[in-house]
Amino acid sequence: MAEQLRAWFDALSYKFEKDEINNENYFEWIINVINPVGKKRYNRVLVRGITKEAGMPDVAALRQSVNARKTDVGWLITNRRVSPGHEDWVLSVAFSPDGQRIVSGSDDETIRIWDATTGDCLRVISYKLCAGLNITGVIGLTSAQRVALKLMGAIDN
Repeated sequence: MAEQLRAWFDALSYKFEKDEINNENYFEWIINVINPVGKKRYNRVLVRGITKEAGMPDVAALRQSVNARKTDVGWLITNRRVSPGHEDWVLSVAFSPDGQRIVSGSDDETIRIWDATTGDCLRVISYKLCAGLNITGVIGLTSAQRVALKLMGAIDN
C-alpha cells in the first residue's frame, strides 16, 4: 500500500519531507500540498497509513501526531474499515474543537458521533429524512410520491 500511495503522490507532484516513519504497524509521511486556492504556499499534510482495521485509537494517535509534528491536517489511510459502527466506507472524520468527540460520515448514509476517549458511539444521525416511516397501506399517494418517499428512507412492504 505504501509504495502505491507514494507513487500516486509523486504523480501529483506532492513534495515529501525527509522525516518519515516506517515500521511494521504503520507508515507516516509529511507531504507538502499546493494550496487549492492557488496561493504560493504549501499545506503540510501528515499521512499515516495502516494495513489493519483502523479504530478510534488510530484516529486519536493521528491527531496526537498532527499536533506533535505541527502539520495543518492529517490523513489516515487504510485498506480496511475505519469503524465497526458504519456499514459502508467512511468518507470523512473530524474532531470537535475540544478534542472530546469525533464525527464520522459514511456511504451508509449516517453520521456518527463518537467519544474520542472510549470509542463509544454516542449518536447516529441518518441522512434519510423519512428513515423508518412506514407507508405500507397509505392511500392517496401517487406512484411518484411513493417512490420519492422510499428513496428518502420510507418503508413500503
